[in-house]
Amino acid sequence: MSETNKKEDAYSQAVASGKYNRENGLHGKYDNVRVFWEDEVTRLFMRPQVEALLKRRAQENKGIHILDLGCGSGDGYELLTHIRQSDAGCSQDDIYLVPEARLSRYKGIEINQDLLNQNSQRWGRNSAMEFVYGDFSAGLPVSEGELPYDIYLTSYGAMSHLDEDQTVRLFADIVRHADDGSILIGDWLGRYSYEWQLLWDGETGKEQWMDYYISYIYPPDQRDKARLSPLKLRLLNRDEVLRIVERVESETGANLEVKELCDRSIFVGRHMDTNDYNPHLNPLRRAVNSLLERNVRTNLHELLISYHSQPDFPQVNKFFERFHSCWNFLVYHTIGLCKAYERGDTAGVPDSGDSPLPDRLKTAARHITNLFRHAEKSRLEDWRSDVIEPQLAYTLRDLEMSLQTGEGNAHGLMGVFMVKK
Repeated sequence: MSETNKKEDAYSQAVASGKYNRENGLHGKYDNVRVFWEDEVTRLFMRPQVEALLKRRAQENKGIHILDLGCGSGDGYELLTHIRQSDAGCSQDDIYLVPEARLSRYKGIEINQDLLNQNSQRWGRNSAMEFVYGDFSAGLPVSEGELPYDIYLTSYGAMSHLDEDQTVRLFADIVRHADDGSILIGDWLGRYSYEWQLLWDGETGKEQWMDYYISYIYPPDQRDKARLSPLKLRLLNRDEVLRIVERVESETGANLEVKELCDRSIFVGRHMDTNDYNPHLNPLRRAVNSLLERNVRTNLHELLISYHSQPDFPQVNKFFERFHSCWNFLVYHTIGLCKAYERGDTAGVPDSGDSPLPDRLKTAARHITNLFRHAEKSRLEDWRSDVIEPQLAYTLRDLEMSLQTGEGNAHGLMGVFMVKK
């Protein structure tokens, strides 16, 4: 075979593998927002309890056992094994809380056979991992005599597949099966996400469900043509989650202590870009994806939000009006700094004296300003796209974490609970 034919054959094999395609984080399931925002926010909220659990198990010279309910493509495994140590030093290389050496067992439960097959191909070589078919809508699918787990995990809205009685049954089974100090992580869709404002319903005494379409995986010009089957998913707020906890405690006689209840993806959820449930939305996820993409400049004005209030929900409106004003302030601040930098003058930061701005917003504005002040020391090809824009995304993410209230005002509502017996 000639050298030319060998080259053609090698390139053909590479293309056929499906791994030779140019990828970026602007689209798809694992876009930049998913990887650098949603996954990281989830880890940061989980970290205090997971870190404390690991210290206890280390003192007992024990590894970690994880049960992932509705494991999907094994995303829960990646969430947990990529939580960074809170005190990792800058010179430290091994920074993850749950390295493979500490993972004694990971068991994923999944009802979709295609996803199980995908997991077998993706993780099949790891002897500590097991993926099995199971339906947790009728309770905890474990075998008789199966040892307790340290972490019972659900992620990315998995609990929204269940009604309240099913959720109480599952959580009660977990509490009975778990050891004292085990962690339960529940994840639902928020009742008052701005993405589906047209569905807001204040009657929290009854369950609210939505037809959830995975339309966001298609380009905008293909969404209307795609034949999509909806998922029936329940929407919850804080009070509904706390009611579930009370019922579980009443049934089991144990304490399910609420450690965290937090909102995730307030203005960057998947359906911000589809307008499937709210015609007033800006495509903010697309814009934030662009902020986090190297060598791509973002039209910063596309990050600005025009919030449309819902008159029947004054408390929810109050939260969103405050949050969107803080978001817009930081975006306008960055736009102003870009213009000032071109004039050779970096604008000052907001006065921290009698200013009504939240402290975290003042800190974020100072951080962006300081980046501009040190711009002349950078030798990057495009300093704005590779430094300023990702840092703006991270400060917006930090703003979300600091201002969220865990009331169900976002795409995701995540709870971290500890079993106390």
